[in-house]
Amino acid sequence: VAAAAVAHGDAVEKPGIKKLPENLLNSLGYYYLGEKKQIPEAVELFKLNVRLYPGSSNVYDSLGEALLAKGLREEAIEKYKRSLELEPRNNNARKVLRELGLDIPAKAPQE
Repeated sequence: VAAAAVAHGDAVEKPGIKKLPENLLNSLGYYYLGEKKQIPEAVELFKLNVRLYPGSSNVYDSLGEALLAKGLREEAIEKYKRSLELEPRNNNARKVLRELGLDIPAKAPQE
């Protein structure tokens, strides 16, 4: 299923092919990350979601989580930071970055 979703993502640039919904890909990624314990597949699904929805804070947050599970700390930090850039009120990204030792304020700046 993961390979099929990634293949579909590769085909999206072709006329007439619609993108899989962001929430569907995210749910599928968490299914592979949690229930199936297939972290590499989860990472690929979340990377696809980032490629298809680069303006979504949530997709970067999810990819960060999968990268951490894979032991890729620095890459995960990069994705969590991007998530915060897109959505400064993302308290999960803020919390994880603080847990990883980064000097991130506990609360988002007031707008």
